[in-house]
Parts: sequence; structure tokens; C-alpha cells
Amino acid sequence: MPVTVQGKLADALSKNADTNIAMQVWKALAEKHPNHISLKMRVSQAIKDSKKTEDTVTVLKNLTDKHPNSVPLRNELKLALNSCGKPDRAIEVWKELVDQHRDVLCLQVQLQWACDAHDDKDKAIEIWKALVSKHPSAQSFQDRLRTAFKAKGDLQVGAAEWKLLKDKYPIIGDFDMRSGCTIV
Repeated sequence: MPVTVQGKLADALSKNADTNIAMQVWKALAEKHPNHISLKMRVSQAIKDSKKTEDTVTVLKNLTDKHPNSVPLRNELKLALNSCGKPDRAIEVWKELVDQHRDVLCLQVQLQWACDAHDDKDKAIEIWKALVSKHPSAQSFQDRLRTAFKAKGDLQVGAAEWKLLKDKYPIIGDFDMRSGCTIV
């Protein structure tokens, strides 16, 4: 069977493992070349692959929720989320799992990595602030919120926001308190 440009592109996209990018590429090509049936078939396959990936994420998330200390499940969920190409979805999934299993530090690490990959420091602050507000006695959430404020770089704003949290939840430590042993 002769090697085609579409075949080479399909191979390259499958190696990328990001179903969202594959879908975008095939859709763009199909829009530019509406008479090519093979491109429409590629779009259809990319949509099916994307749906399979989302279904996989749902199943793995539910299993990880039931078995939060399972390293293989967490790794598979991380791979599935990465293949979706949707950083907001990854943050949403890990945040929900962290919220439900606040003592599982490895889930917090996954959420931290998802936030870092998103590269939106304000969003990271918002996420950890919400978790501290919901679980003010969770020291590791406080540590991660401190780290998020420091990563943003404006310590005065961070200290002011921390004071508002402290006024609302007196149980939390001080902003300049040394963080405990935080993994990543």
C-alpha cells in the first residue's frame, strides 16, 4: 500500500497521543478541502478517539476515587488526561479527587503538576484557596497555597489575601510560616 501524506500525518498525530490536537488538525484540513471524503473520515475517527479518551478518563477517575492510593491507576489517569490535551479538564479531575481524598499527597502532587502545566498562577491560587477554604485544617493545602502565592511573585498581595483567609479561618497558619514537607 502506498504511503500517503495523510497516512504520514495520521501516524505523526497518533504518536503525539493528543486526541484534541488530532481532531483540530483533521477538522481544519476537512474545512479547507470539503470535497475530500477521506479527510471527513479522518475527522470522524478523531472524534471517536477523543470520545474514547474521555470515556477512559471517566472510568479511571472513578477507579482512582475508589482506590486513591493506587499508583498504577493514578499513572493511567494522568496519561489519559494528558492525551485529551485539555489542561482545564486535568485540573478539574485532580481537584475533585484531592477534595475527596485530602490526605493522599500523591493526588495533590498530580493537581500541582496539572496547575503547573496550565501555567496560570492566578488559577492555581484560586484552586488551592478554594481547597483551603473548604478544608482549613489541611496543612498541606495551606503549604501549596503559600507556594502558589510565592510563585506569582507579589508577596504583598499574597499576604493580604492570606490575612483575609486567616480572619475567616483562624485555624490556618500564618502566611510567612515555614511550609511543611511538601512534595513538589
